Amino acid sequence: MAGVLLLSACGSGATTPPAEPSTGEQATSEAASPVGNLDPCQLLTDDDVAPFSPKKAGERRDVAGSPGCRWTLDAGLIAVAVHPDRSLDQLNIDGEQVEDTTLGGRRAKLVKPAAGEGKCELLVEISDSTAAGISANMDDDNNESACQVVNQVSPLVEAKLPKS
Repeated sequence: MAGVLLLSACGSGATTPPAEPSTGEQATSEAASPVGNLDPCQLLTDDDVAPFSPKKAGERRDVAGSPGCRWTLDAGLIAVAVHPDRSLDQLNIDGEQVEDTTLGGRRAKLVKPAAGEGKCELLVEISDSTAAGISANMDDDNNESACQVVNQVSPLVEAKLPKS
């Protein structure tokens, strides 16, 4: 997932970017998308990430053509991405350890790369055509510590996602 695990990052190389729409198409797809112009940097607050010793506020960092945000921590990073034009099942997670799960009543997939990468990602269904990813990439190279971070912040993100 985009090196930084940038949501849809945690090991899931996350997605092949779609062809870029023209300006008119983009405005139409954003209006029609359940996520609209949802800013991924607004899905976690400074208080939400405070327990993980952030070095600075969230920074916009798009991932595979999707809006993303990352928070650099003393010991790694947390990333959130919103995929306005890809469903949970359309996200590229081949070759990863994937576990079907749920979050707040939504379908989700917990994605872990090979051991020793310090990455973990939770991909969450927003609607039949949109998804979000919450990931962590930890400096200790321990996937389980990355998953602990994801498990702590993902309910906070899910609570701010649009209901379909």
